[in-house]
Amino acid sequence: MFFFIMMLAIMPAGEKRTFHGVSTINSYIWVSSKDTLNNVYRSMNFGDSWIKVGINQAGHYFPIWDVDFITETEGWAVGDLGLVFYTSDGGFNWEMQDYGSTKYFTRVRFLDGDSGMAV
Repeated sequence: MFFFIMMLAIMPAGEKRTFHGVSTINSYIWVSSKDTLNNVYRSMNFGDSWIKVGINQAGHYFPIWDVDFITETEGWAVGDLGLVFYTSDGGFNWEMQDYGSTKYFTRVRFLDGDSGMAV
């Protein structure tokens, strides 16, 4: 119940999103949205306030199913079309990774900066 209440604080009145993934490190929380605009949100204070750090590549937003961070700055996101994105600045900028898949990934988990999995 507590997490659900935090999620309501993200959305302005009248907006709806479908959230799928969450990652936490210390007081930082990231959530991913399958919706096409503003698809990643970040909180640096346990969910008291949120900022939109959506993944935008060449003017296009992508449905994001999951996020995973191993530090407060280093993380990955996965979504439709087999897309995998990497960030080294906490989610403000994302770099598309090429893994050659055409199916979507719904979950991502990394053990460290070299070992991870997407399914």
